[in-house]
Amino acid sequence: SLVTAEIFISDKPGILSKWFELRDNGKLTRDLIDAVWTKDKYPDFHDNKDYRLLLMEKLNIIARPKSYGEDGTEVK
Repeated sequence: SLVTAEIFISDKPGILSKWFELRDNGKLTRDLIDAVWTKDKYPDFHDNKDYRLLLMEKLNIIARPKSYGEDGTEVK
């Protein structure tokens, strides 16, 4: 799960640093999503990953960072 307690991911050193980045900085990376929603453990999540992420964004569970141009205006 992307939302979990540290105790449940401490045995997964491959994603530990990515999970800390999410916890500490709020940055959800594609690497973390791929590592958590593996095809063997969560085939439904893996196969429908893009749709689920879009739905999570639509429901304001996750958000894309804002981008700014060189002039400081927001790029959409």
